[in-house]
Amino acid sequence: MRGLSNFIADKAFLLKSATSFVIRIAGQILSLVVVMALTRLLALEDYGTYAVLMSLAMILSIVVKEGAPNLWTRYSASYLAVSNYPHYKGMCLTAFFYTLLMSLFVVMLAWLFQAQILHFYPAIDAAHFLYVLWFVPFLGGIYALHGLMKGLHLVLWAQIPEFIVRPILFIIMMLVVAVWVNDAAQLTLNQAFVVHLCAMAIALILSLWLFIRRLPSQMRQVKADYALMQWGKVLLPLMAASGLILINQNADIIMLGAMDGPEAAGLYQVATRTANLLLIILFAVNAVIGPMIAKLHAEDKRAEMQALLHKASVLLTGITLPLILVITLIAPHLLGLLYGPAYVATASAFVLLSWAQAINALAGPIGLVAVMTGNQIGGMISIALSSVLNIGLNYMLIPLYGLEGAAIATGASLLTWNALLTYFVWRNLGVNCTILPFWGVKEK
Repeated sequence: MRGLSNFIADKAFLLKSATSFVIRIAGQILSLVVVMALTRLLALEDYGTYAVLMSLAMILSIVVKEGAPNLWTRYSASYLAVSNYPHYKGMCLTAFFYTLLMSLFVVMLAWLFQAQILHFYPAIDAAHFLYVLWFVPFLGGIYALHGLMKGLHLVLWAQIPEFIVRPILFIIMMLVVAVWVNDAAQLTLNQAFVVHLCAMAIALILSLWLFIRRLPSQMRQVKADYALMQWGKVLLPLMAASGLILINQNADIIMLGAMDGPEAAGLYQVATRTANLLLIILFAVNAVIGPMIAKLHAEDKRAEMQALLHKASVLLTGITLPLILVITLIAPHLLGLLYGPAYVATASAFVLLSWAQAINALAGPIGLVAVMTGNQIGGMISIALSSVLNIGLNYMLIPLYGLEGAAIATGASLLTWNALLTYFVWRNLGVNCTILPFWGVKEK
């Protein structure tokens, strides 16, 4: 009977993992479709302005979007596991109040310093910047509910509003406004922001409804208890690590917009989003081997883990490199087909960014291994140093080479991050995650 129950549990876990993976892949594809729609419906300069301002919104939302949702997931799951409903209720209330207050604080701060921020972006109108500030509380609310629902083990439902519902609504609303309201296949920048906010508001309401209907009934019968000091100590390192990654991902677009204008930023974001589709291969491999790595690490079976990592690296490289070779040959035609003739100009940057993804393939599932084996400190050091390098190289190379300079900076940053993390995992764990056969399991 125990064997049967374990088999059923394993099947349920694998089914959930597979469904979660499908949702994330669908989200990646829908995100690309959103970019395709925007590039077709907005003028190039307007799309560039949109790209810069959305990247700024992501940076401004670090305090509510990054780190905090993982905290809510971690503690809500642990409190519910031991039926500690007073602390669970206190944590839920803290999540909502923290998100609301920090969002308002960030919005007010950005509004007060809008002149200083927009000094770097003379082509961007202040009214558009104020539109974007509304994204901060909406993003914070969606991601707070995302974290809380994952703590309730609603992993699949937590992802659907953000990764599926929001992009689908955004695409439909854009087409409705462009075709029926404007009576033309065009969209104004103001309309793009308003439509995106409406789609985000609906996703937020859906997330809230899904969360409330699955709350434990015991919540109504207990008085909230708080552990603010404990939560705060955990929040800061989580926010720092996630925030550094977000800054690294958006620094090139923000700096291109400031140094080379919104059009360059728009072209570059198209190249980045398209090249990032290659990460789907990494997601697929990680989804399969993630639980295996955690199990082998817990059992201290390093030789078996090394064999698994080598197979994963060979698979990643074997699929990714041929795809990049094809992309290199057809890049201008692919970009013209997907986004229109104006975006063929980003072909060189797109090819460079695609080859930068080859670094991820050669390094293997290094990021997953670091997370699954508790190498967070090495991860933080790696991302911090690669972020500094990324910003510095962008500052030096964008004035000289434009889009291609930003792509080179991204490639150097990826190489640094993967090399440092490979070293930390090798030093602390004794396994080689890369495809390079220069070393194997380190003896203790």
